[in-house]
Amino acid sequence: MVNSSRYIALKKLESEFSLKMRYTGNPQDLQTEANILDWIRLNISNTGFINYTDALDKWNRIKSENYLVYVENQTLFTLIAAEPKGSKALFNLLIGQVPPVVVPNNSCTCLGDYLDNVATFTSSYQNSVQALANQAGEMSPSELGVEFNTLKLGFQLSLDAALDQYNHCIDDCE
Repeated sequence: MVNSSRYIALKKLESEFSLKMRYTGNPQDLQTEANILDWIRLNISNTGFINYTDALDKWNRIKSENYLVYVENQTLFTLIAAEPKGSKALFNLLIGQVPPVVVPNNSCTCLGDYLDNVATFTSSYQNSVQALANQAGEMSPSELGVEFNTLKLGFQLSLDAALDQYNHCIDDCE
């Protein structure tokens, strides 16, 4: 799945969205679609979107691509939904990358704060994925696929925001 042209296109859309979003809030506040869209609506002038409608259109395009990725990989998502509690297979498969390497600066706490944030977001993401997997029988497969991908995007935005906070911390420290 992660090597398919559809998934690669989705990752590109997500990356472009993240860059335009320019998120500066608390990364833990990006756990749901409503959280993401509310932040954009309230901070539209600080983003790279033309207006809220532009952001919403791009978000909906991502959701549509998420759905198509789901349709092309229904068997995989069915297996993911049936994962045993505590399994990290979804995390390892869909995230699949370690956050960028950061260089410690002895006079600051930036690296420790960054690593703590990453650990917190990872744990929260894994808990959210497990909670969603537990609801698998209560929603349609397409809804489940879109929700999994929304969680993934929120997690990636949180990681991007944590790295941005780290970079600002290092700049302020030097």
